[in-house]
Amino acid sequence: MNMKLLKKVEELTLYLIEKDKEIKDLKNSQQAQINALKTEMKLLKQNPNH
Repeated sequence: MNMKLLKKVEELTLYLIEKDKEIKDLKNSQQAQINALKTEMKLLKQNPNH
């Protein structure tokens, strides 16, 4: 019984590590998109006729 529980804890720990990495990757991607939009907004404000 203890080995089954230990195995399950290990599986859940690995799952959480994987999900944490996915969240970090998504946050980085989202931040890159935000930065790109901020840059685009600055350019549009500098040249509103374009």
